Order: sequence, then C-alpha cells, then structure tokens
Amino acid sequence: MAYELAKRTADAEQQLATRDGLPARDGALLSARLQRRYQDRITGSFAIPGREGRYAPIPASVPPALATALNARGIEQLYSHQAEAWEASQRGEHVAIVTPTASGKSLCYTLPVVSAAMQDKAKALYLFPTKALAQDQVAELLELNRAGDLGVKAFTFDGDTPGDARQAIRLHGDIVVSNPDMLHQAILPHHTKWAQFFENLRYIVIDEVHTYRGVFGSHVTNVLRRLKRICAFYGVQPQFILCSATIGNPQAHAEALIEAPVTAITESGAPSGPKQVLLWNPPVINPDLGLRASARSQSNRIARIAIKSGLKTLVFAQTRLMVEVLTKYLKDIFDHDPRKPPRIRAYRGGYLPTERRETERAMRAGTIDGIVSTSALELGVDIGSLDVVILNGYPGSVAATWQRFGRAGRRQQPALGVMVASSQPLDQYVVRHPDFFAEASPEHARIAPDQPLILFDHIRCAAFELPFRVGDGFGPIDPEVFLEALAETEVIHREGERWEWIADSYPANAVSLRAVADGNFVVVDRSDGRQQIIAEVDYSAAALTLYEGAIHMVQSTPYQVETLDWEGRKAYVTRTHVDYYTDSIDFTKLKVLDRFDGGVAGRGDSHHGEVHVVRRVAGYKKIRYYTHENIGYGPVNLPDQELHTTAVWWQLPQALLLRAFASKQDALDGFLGAAYALHIVATVAVMADARDLQKSVGNGDGTWIAIADQSGRGQLRGSDGEPGAVELLQEFVPTVYLYDNFPGGVGLSEPLWQRQAELVQRARELVQRCDCRAGCPACVGPVLAAQEEDETSPRALALRVLDLFDAQACQHVADVVLRLLRKQAGDPKAATPAAPARDTPPAPVAANDARQPPAERSVFAWVEQEIRHKPTGTATTAPAPPALRRPEVGSLHRLLGMRSRGGPAPARASAQDRRLPGEEIAPGLFLIESLQPQAIPTAPLSLAFAKREDQHVAAHDLLFFDTETTGLAGGTGTRAFMIGAADWHVCPQRGEGLRIRQLLISTMAAEEAMLTTFASWLQPHTVFCSYNGRSYDAPLLKTRYRLARQADPITALDHVDLLYPTRRRYRGTWENCKLSTIERQLLRVVREDDLPGSEAPAAWLRFLRGGDAVNLRRVADHNHQDVVTLALLLQRLVREEQRERETLALVSG
Repeated sequence: MAYELAKRTADAEQQLATRDGLPARDGALLSARLQRRYQDRITGSFAIPGREGRYAPIPASVPPALATALNARGIEQLYSHQAEAWEASQRGEHVAIVTPTASGKSLCYTLPVVSAAMQDKAKALYLFPTKALAQDQVAELLELNRAGDLGVKAFTFDGDTPGDARQAIRLHGDIVVSNPDMLHQAILPHHTKWAQFFENLRYIVIDEVHTYRGVFGSHVTNVLRRLKRICAFYGVQPQFILCSATIGNPQAHAEALIEAPVTAITESGAPSGPKQVLLWNPPVINPDLGLRASARSQSNRIARIAIKSGLKTLVFAQTRLMVEVLTKYLKDIFDHDPRKPPRIRAYRGGYLPTERRETERAMRAGTIDGIVSTSALELGVDIGSLDVVILNGYPGSVAATWQRFGRAGRRQQPALGVMVASSQPLDQYVVRHPDFFAEASPEHARIAPDQPLILFDHIRCAAFELPFRVGDGFGPIDPEVFLEALAETEVIHREGERWEWIADSYPANAVSLRAVADGNFVVVDRSDGRQQIIAEVDYSAAALTLYEGAIHMVQSTPYQVETLDWEGRKAYVTRTHVDYYTDSIDFTKLKVLDRFDGGVAGRGDSHHGEVHVVRRVAGYKKIRYYTHENIGYGPVNLPDQELHTTAVWWQLPQALLLRAFASKQDALDGFLGAAYALHIVATVAVMADARDLQKSVGNGDGTWIAIADQSGRGQLRGSDGEPGAVELLQEFVPTVYLYDNFPGGVGLSEPLWQRQAELVQRARELVQRCDCRAGCPACVGPVLAAQEEDETSPRALALRVLDLFDAQACQHVADVVLRLLRKQAGDPKAATPAAPARDTPPAPVAANDARQPPAERSVFAWVEQEIRHKPTGTATTAPAPPALRRPEVGSLHRLLGMRSRGGPAPARASAQDRRLPGEEIAPGLFLIESLQPQAIPTAPLSLAFAKREDQHVAAHDLLFFDTETTGLAGGTGTRAFMIGAADWHVCPQRGEGLRIRQLLISTMAAEEAMLTTFASWLQPHTVFCSYNGRSYDAPLLKTRYRLARQADPITALDHVDLLYPTRRRYRGTWENCKLSTIERQLLRVVREDDLPGSEAPAAWLRFLRGGDAVNLRRVADHNHQDVVTLALLLQRLVREEQRERETLALVSG
C-alpha cells in the first residue's frame, strides 16, 4: 500500500513546489521559497554566481574526421581550457586539468588521444579508480567513434573482462580503459603479452587524481614507477594527462603522483548557472533532551518538494542502508504505481553491474526524477543534468562537499545544493558555524610513496617484472637495500650485476592497493525456489549487513537474510514484506600485544608496538519505517573483524591525572581532544590520508575505549560495547593510540615513533594557534556551545593533556592546575584569563616568517608546512621528506619483522653433490643427450584425434617438449631453467630412435644461450607436441625470448597440445587427466624414485643457494620421462582414433 503524507504536509509541499498549479521547474524559486518557509532551519546561505563560457575554435591540426565527429555530437567549438590542454599535449608536456565538475574535462584528453590513434597508430592507457567510470568513458568513446567512423578501438580491461576477449584487447585495442588494480596485478606482471601495446604507447590518462591519496595514492605512485620502468624497456616515454576535482594542492599532487613537472590548467572556460547552497539544521523536537528531527526526514522532505517542482534531484547518503531507506521513502510517494516506469532509483556499490549500467542509462536519458546514492556518484560518472543536490549529512571534508554540490547545475539553469546536518558533532558544528564552512579551503591530497614497506612491496613486484641491474633506480629511489632484503628472503638472487627473480610466487597478488579483503559475498535470492544472485557485498561490510535476520534491500525492495555461509561467502535471502529495517550494533576495542620501544614523554611515557584491533557486531536493532522507533533486537554470532597492526601511543599515570583534572570526565575529554590534534599532525607527518591512520583512546587491555557522544563529550564503552561511567573506574589510565589501519601495518607508525616528541609539540602548537575559543574541527574536534567554558572547554582540556606530554610545557600545566584548585576552593584570586590556552605561546615567530599562520582559519596548511621544519638543537633545518627514502638495513629489517621468511644459508654442497648432469656446451649451459632405440613411424601420422581431420604430420617433424620452471605462477618473473625436447632421429653411430635432448642452466646468465640453442633446434616445418604447453610452456618461452630481446621462434610454428584430446576421450574415466594418471592408467609406465614436478622449483633454488645438484639431477630424470611419455601418448591417441574409425567403417558398411 502506498504511503500517504498528511494532508497538511502534502498541501504545504505542493504550495512550495508549484507555480500556478504546475511544477515550478525553477531552482532559484525553490531556494527562495525554502528560505522563507524554513528560515528557522537554514543556518547559512551562500550564493555562487554563474559564469559565462569562454570558447576557442577546434584546432586546425585536429584530424578532419575527428572534427566532423565532434560536430555530429554537437561540439562545434572548444572551451578555453580544452584548447589549452590540446596545445600543451601537442608540445609534449604532461598536463593536469583541474576544473569543476561537468566542465568537459574528458574532452581534454580525448582529443589528443584519438588524434594520435588516428594519425600515428598510437596507443593510450586510461586509468580510472572505479569500473563505472571506465564503462562510462568507453561508452563515450564508442559514441564519438560511431559519429565519425574514426576506426579507433576502445575497450575496458578489468576483472569482468572475459578471458577470451583479453588477447584481442591486447592486440587490437587503441585505447585500453582500466584501473590501477588491474594494471598492478594483471598487466604489468604480464607485460610481454602487451608488448605491441607498450611499444606504441603514447598517452597515459589518469582521471579523478584527487582520489589517489594517502596509502592508496602511495601505492599507485609506485605502480606508475613500475609502469614507467616497463615503458623504458620498450623504448617509449608516454605523456601523462591527469584530471582532478578541486583539492588544495592539485598541481603539486599531480607532480608527486607521476614524479614529473606538469602544466596545470585550472581556469575553466565552461559556462555554469548560478547556484545557491543552504545549510540546514533539523528542528528541535524534544527541547528537554535537545533532540532534533532526523536528517533523513528532512532530506526526504526537501527531495519530495524538489521532485514535485519538476527538478532533477540527487540525494547523497552516508551509508548503503540509508540509501535504501531514503529510496523507499521517495518510492512510496512517486513509484506507487507498478505499471509505470520508476521515477526514483538507488545507486550504490554492491549492485550487480547490469543493475548499475541500467540506472546510469536511465539517468542519462532523463527518465529518472530522483536518485539516491552513496559517494559512488561523487566521481564523474555521466548521469545527465541535475538541478538539486541534497547531502544527507556532512561528507566529512570540504573537498567532498563541493564535489557533490558540483553535480548540480550541469546546464546554465539555476541550481540548488542543501547540506542537511545529522546529530553528529561535526555536522552540528558546520551548520552552527557557517563561516567555518564558507572560509575553509579544500583539503590537500597527500602521498608518501617512499614509505619503506610500501616501497618494499613494489620493488618486489618490479623485480618480478624485470631484473634489476646494479645502479638501476626505482623512480628517485636507490633500491639496493631493498634488493638485499629480498635476496635474504629468497625472493631474488644476485648474479654478477643483476638481481633476478627466483621465487615460486606471484607477488602482485600479495599486495592490495586499497587494503581491502579479497572475496565479496554474494546475495542469493531463493524466494521462488530458484537461486539467483541479486547483489554483492564487500567483505568489510558483510558482518554489518548480512547477518541472519537482517533486512537487505535492493532498490528498496526488502529481502530477509535466512542463512549466511561465512566460509563460502554467500548470503541466502528471501523476499519479505515488513514494516521495519535492521541496523547492526557494533563496537571496536583495542589491546596492546607487544611493545617494541618505549620512552619518556613529558610527565608520561610513549611507546611503539603491536596492537590488536577488534570490530565486533554484537546484535542488531529493528527500526520501524517513518517513526524510527526501535521495535526489537536480534543477536549476531559472526567472527570478529580483527586487525593486527602497529601503533604509537602516549599515556599518563593515574595519580598525575587526578591532580591535573577536576574529574575523570574532564581528563577523558582532554584525551579525546588531544587524540584529534595528534591525528591531524600525524597524517601530515607521514603524508597519509585520514582513513589510513586511525586514532583511539582507551586503556590498552581492551576493557574500555572512549568515543565522543552526540554532544561531543567523552563516553566510556566497555569490552561488550555497552556505555559505562568513567567516574566509577578504579584503574584509570587513558591512552592515545595512533594505529596503522592496514593488516600488519604499512610502516606509518615507525616514523611517528621516531618523531613522537615533535608530534606532541606540533599538536600543542596547532591547538594554541587556532583562532577558535573553545575548540573546533581544525584543532580538537567540533565543540558545541554548551561546552564553551574557558578552563574546562575541550580546547583547554586537550591542551592540558598535550602539555603533560611535552616536557617544555609541564610548568604551564602546574600553573593551570593551581588556578583550578583555587577556583574549586572558592579563592577569589583565582582569576580566569580570557584565553588560557594562549598563556605560554611558543617561541616568537617573525612577522615575515612563512610559517606564521594567518589570521583566517588555515591551520591545516600551516601544520603541513610547519611539520616539515624538524628542529635539530636550536637550528631549523631545511624541509625534509616525512618518510625515509633509503632506510638503514637494520631499520628495514625491523619494519619487515614478521614478513621475513629467510633462514640461514645452507652449507656449500660437496663436490660430488655439486655435479651437474650432461656436458657444458656454453658457460653455465649443460646439454643432456640420449637416444631411446625404437622404430620411427614411416607413414605420416593423422591428427584426427586432435580435431584436425585432414591434417597429417611426418614423424621426424614432431618435437615433443616440456619445461621445468622456477614456479607455476606465470608472468614475467617465471623462467624455465630446463627445456626438454624429444624427436625421432636417425643417428649414424647408434641407429634410429627417440632422441632426448635437455638444456639445463646453472647460472641466470646462461638463459640467453639456452634460448638461442633451443631456437636452433627448430625448423620451419617443426610441429610442437606438448601436454598443456599451449597454455603454459609456449607462452612462458615466448615471454623469455621477449625479455632476452631475441626473435620469437615459437609463435610461427604449429602446436599440437595433447591435453585437450586426452580430456575429451578420458574425462570421467579416471579421477583426473594429469600426465601421471595417463602414464599409470593408459601407458602402463611406472616411474621409480621420481621427483614430482612441483618440487622442481625448490631443487633449482637449493642449487642456486648452496650448489646442491642432487635433486636437480632427479629433475632432469623427471623431465626426460615427461617428453618420452608425450611420444608414447601421441602414438596411442593416433592408434585409438584409427581403431575407432575402422570399427565405424565396418559397422556402417
């Protein structure tokens, strides 16, 4: 049944939304009416004037066919910034375009890329942070291509790309659109398969550059270092074209990302209409408790009015659950008739790709009036024209806020943006202090690609892709110390001037750029007896949304989770009809596991060590729609989400705290404020994103943690997540923790520990220099009016805690405590200064010192500059990078810690054990040759068994071959250390038979000689015969020839792979079709003392490390039998096929 609004509400909304009884379709009029009608809720209003467009003609150097295609798409001239981008790209410069949302940034790179593809057959690689953006860009390129028949082929290459399409993309794609994760895991480790693409690579386009920040951005910078290293191998130096939304440091960030100068284009020539931005605080509905109406109810109301006004509306919600709830509320009003197409749609992660694509098409076509989305639509997916954007809660950053508001006003019509505050302290602070929002600059994007552990991971990946030579750099880094560490862990091997990969692993799979657990959960609907996948949920969110009993919504349609298979990562749901939704109850606790280092910090102490962070879902609430009353609870019994990581922490003794603070509550508030300030300066110190480095206040044994409640005051939570009374604690040792928010850590806490005293000083200065009175989001966190008392304001309490951690400021604390005690005793002499936090300012700063923070609120920029001036004695040094570029060996080993797998090197083998089989025919290359007497087939052999009905091959043209490799991972890091080949041969001395020749290398340098020798065995009429060689051995050898810069002799020759006809014939007959099973069951071959092929890599590694060739000789025996078996198997398959054909002929005759 459709939900109906109260008549009074419906009439009021209708009056606001219409003009003369019809939808007003006017954003400016709606803004004015909202401000008149709800002036008590609107705390701030900002008018952003529109701008006229600035244009330039399409350059004459643009190919005529491309200019025609642009005209067909309605583009007859360029915006000025598009013309600037074209000119810069034609000069060969790297370009960064930083213009507002919907300003036509994509054409800035489309023009030079498509032009180069048409004129020079040049290739381009596009990198987007999400699949949706990649799909959107390919659709745009295909439309342009069709408009002018340009002949440019563009493809997406991501995890959804079918295997059979990947080779075609590698060979024929002019523009390959992918993401950093695929570049990291699938393209770079297999770059020889992309050789044709890389040899012609002209442009690399990186869109949404502002998203590459913190640890993710640091990883991406290292991926780009690897990419540039591979480009150099193929002799190309591609240009970069980067696009970014508005951030505080766009040019500096782009240059840091690609480590090269860029030409920044920041002035947009695109026209835009005027925009009005409103800050909206929900009304108080319970004055006694100070409770306000929910943000969702207000966002829902504003969206209803906007849609009724005929305005295309987008609502941003903070969580996926809230997206579904708001979608339901709007659908109840606008989509109650199932016979009509939906006017309201939800858009978020977790939907199936087909669902998202359908929604994107509908949005572009304009058939949807209202969209509710998570941050998924914050990026530049093309969704057509929008008039109104509503933020259901503050996104947490100025940059994200303006990026979302930028979605409205894609035409030159007036647009409206409304930020509806939730009850969270930060939201409330923003709407109560509109000047803070108006004056705040967008945040800076920071990266630290030289964090040792991140660097270590990518140097390991780079060594897999291409060997390092002594003296090679990795970007600006000297990688020698990292290569030595990798050699100690048996990953690479140094031979002469080269570091070569030797491990049986695929390192890119072990490095997650985003530190997200692999393996999504699938949601399976079995309502109608069938099992249909309707959604996916990422691992981190599964425990919060897919517990048994949960209501999981897809486009607001409710499904109840009946069963959750945690190990199988499947949630089974059925369609349901309930009047409530569910919300999980979770809490986090932290426990110290180990202390690596410790020391004095002012009147307290600080430590660096390992911590265990646990997130537990304890249960869930059932919340009724519309009334939002809690109508029940349910238990959840799922594994904890655990994080073992490293942290730095500060704590003060209980006796000192009880003297320094009037109450434990004040101390707790002070610690929360101090943690906030330390977190700000720490993220700047290690160039991390705020999400990469987490903060916590607790006692360290997991029995309690502290959080800020809705009023901004500290609230105690026990180990069960339940609130507790801080004054009742017998043992009270609050501790500030800053921990690395990645499993095992990525090295953020190590430099923080090394600079812990400086961090405290900078945090203290940050709080002192802030121009607020009682605290704000720029220093100790949002502070509400009721807390603004001088001595006990959050700012003063946080400063007191930081003073206690700072040896230079301890006397100031004593003075403050003395005043506090006198005040409590009623001493009239205890005067309170106007600004107690500024009583003892730091050392004077010259008026012309660039580090002096200006009067306006630019504290973040000051911290970023100040934190780099690391004092040494009394002098001030030049700015230093926050992360060590080349750590000492001991420091790197300590950081690697649990990762190190290396043991002591084995003793040198005896002379007898070092003996290699065969004859050394070139330095480090051994040939093992033998002849197995047997009659050579005289008649050509039919290949009918391999589905080659009319093909026959002469016996002496067949070459049976097999390789023994350093691993089974594939990719450029896997090499063959032995190639075995057998052919039928007549030897003048020994007669005719099956000749077996094996090439074995004892040094890495001998690989080139092995490849040359093997190529010399091949003739134009040679036909390869292998078992799974078409998929493994042949591609591996082609990769090795490419890396050795030798001509590929493999591709041009015919190849019969016996695996496939064997499977067709014997699948289901035996337990499997492994070669060992075929030998036992079909050929009656019995091997004695055989070394399994899976142990060959270890035998090779053992020889390299200590010279022990005992097992290497057994590998040679194993390989010998493999190629003999191939000859036997082929003959058996030929006979079986011939016998069946003869039987069939008899029956049919």
